[in-house]
Formats: sequence, structure tokens, C-alpha cells
Amino acid sequence: MTMPRRRVLASVGVLALVILLAIGLVLGARHRDAIAWRESVQALTDAVAACESAQSSMVIALDAGQARLAREGLPPDAAEVAGLAALVDDAAALADACTAAPAHTAAANEAVAASLEDAGSRMRDLGLRLAEARASVDAAQAAYELDAARSAFQRAVVEAQSAVSDAQGLLQSSQGQVADDAALSALSDAISAVGSAAGPPPADADAAWFASRQGVLAKALQALADASTQVESSRQAWSAAQATAPRAGGGSGRSSSSSTTAPGGWSDVDVSVADPSAFCAALDSARTGAGSPALTLCVASDAQSAHAIEMAQAGSIWHTGNENIVGYSDTVSSLMAAFMASSTHRALILTDGRQATAQVGCAWRHDWGANAQGATYDYSQIYCSARFDS
Repeated sequence: MTMPRRRVLASVGVLALVILLAIGLVLGARHRDAIAWRESVQALTDAVAACESAQSSMVIALDAGQARLAREGLPPDAAEVAGLAALVDDAAALADACTAAPAHTAAANEAVAASLEDAGSRMRDLGLRLAEARASVDAAQAAYELDAARSAFQRAVVEAQSAVSDAQGLLQSSQGQVADDAALSALSDAISAVGSAAGPPPADADAAWFASRQGVLAKALQALADASTQVESSRQAWSAAQATAPRAGGGSGRSSSSSTTAPGGWSDVDVSVADPSAFCAALDSARTGAGSPALTLCVASDAQSAHAIEMAQAGSIWHTGNENIVGYSDTVSSLMAAFMASSTHRALILTDGRQATAQVGCAWRHDWGANAQGATYDYSQIYCSARFDS
């Protein structure tokens, strides 16, 4: 064999060895890639399972959050409600975040698995935050319901104070002028019951307490109205009896007066027109104090004065349709306080902040005498009637 041929054979052998080595390297790389791909597929499968577990927990919290937002009575414009709604939207956007299929390369599978792990972490965080947000909404609603119940009770107390003021005036003006003193006792008891029901709440009062106490107050007010009606009826019966009783001389020379004598007692009543300027000043003070302009005009009118005199003579108040407010009390200031304590009368006086004029009339009623038991009384009350035009 010649030297050149040996060289050729050696070169061929080396080349064959290189080729075989290259083939081995390629096959080894493919084998490692296959192993890496299978491992990445398994990691992807595990990531999908972990994501779906987190998603399941989040969906439970999502459903609970949606149900909480659907409940009635949520506090309007509450930041807690807006926060829960935003979290619900975020959770709903992740509802399909766990869907994934194996890719052709391990790198792609690893990227998807990392994305799923991130989504699962966000879902677990959202589930916790949804639970916290629901608790915040519950607390906000409890506070809102407590404030609403407290405000409703306070409004009822204001109305009750007005009703008590009227009842106290009726009780005072009816002394010695009823057919049955038991009616006055019942009215006094009813006034006390309303005062008790309208008393201050305990420091730890909750919404249920306010709602319950408001119910008690409503029943007490109804009993007060019934007792007031009984006193009015008893007064009418007494007046009818006095009309047939022997008349005794009397009178003070004012607008009108009467004196009557009944078995076991006597009474005298004097009614006179009152200067309405103090009433007009009180109306202006009440209006400006509440942000309404002072009356542009406040004058006495024959119609309002006549109605005030009629009410003072009768010892009672009523509407004829030609006035907005009527009332009576010991003084102009206490009468105005009673008017402003009543939401209805307050609104009529303030005229929604508009400019207004007023026609008014007032009359004094002076009562004195003794009842059947010999107890004497002597008091005066002012009766007023007013009409507002704006």
C-alpha cells in the first residue's frame, strides 16, 4: 500500500469519526430538549392546577362580593361600596386566566407557567381583599343604618316636643274647665309617657334600639292624641254645662269677657286683642335665624285678628282655610319655639327661603277662678293666627 492511499484512508476515518461524534451530539441535545420539554409540560400542568385552585377560591369570594353589592340598603356614595365594586370587576377580569395549552418548546411552556403563577398569586390576593372589602361594607352599612335610625328618632323627638307643648298648653288652659278631672289626669300621664319615650338614648344604643324606641314613642304620641281629644270633649261638656248655669256679673271692659258660676266653683274669662308687633318680630327672628329673609311686610288683618279672638274665646284652635298657622301659648316666644319645633309649621314660616309678607292677628285670653275642689287658678295665654304670601 502506498503512502497516499494510507493518508486517504486515515482522513476518511477521521471524517467518519467526526460525523459520528456530531450525530451523537445532535441526538444528545435532542434527548435533553425532549426531557426539558416533558418537564416543562409537567410544570405547566402543575401551574394550571395551582391557578385553578386559586381561581376557585377567588370565584367564591367574587360571588359573595356580587351578592353583597346586590343587597338593598347600601349606604349611598360610600367609598367602601365603590372599593368592593372595583375589586369585583378586577376579579371578574381574571375568571378565565387559568386556561393554557402546552407549547412546542420548553421555554414557551416555562413562560406560560410563570404567567399562571402570577395570575394565581393575584387571585389569592383578590380573594383576601374581597373578603376584607365585604367586611368594610358591612361595617359601613351598620354605621349608616345607625345614623339613619338615630336621625329618624331625633326627628320623631322634635315632633313629640311640639305635641307635648300643645298638650301642656291644653292641660293648663283646661284646669277647672272640664266635666271630668280624670281626663286631665290621663292627659298629664300621657305627657309624662311621651317625655319618657323621647328621653336620651344610652351611649351604646344601636339601630335596633332606636327603631324600637321610635315605635314606643309613636304609641305614646297616639295615646297623647287620644288623651287630648278626651280633654277637648270634656271641655265641651263643661262649657255646655256652664251655658245653663246661673250667670254672675263680671267683665273688665275689654273686648269680651264672661263670668260663670257652677256648683262648687266659679270662673272668669277675659279676651282682648293683642298687639301683633311682638309676634311679627318673633317671625322675623325665626326666619333670619334659619337663613330666610325677614318679612317684607307683617301687618295685622281683620280676618286674622277675628280668628284669633274666636279661638281665644273658645279656648281652642282650628283652621278656617284662610291662614297657614294657628297656635297658643303662655308667651309669644314660647309659641314661636313650639312652631319652630314642628317641621310642618317651620316650613310654612320659612317659606323655602323666599321673600314673603304676613297677615297676622293675636288675642289674649285671661282665665281665673276656682274649680269644684276649691283650687284657684289665674293665667293668661296668647292665641295667634297668621297667613304668609310669597
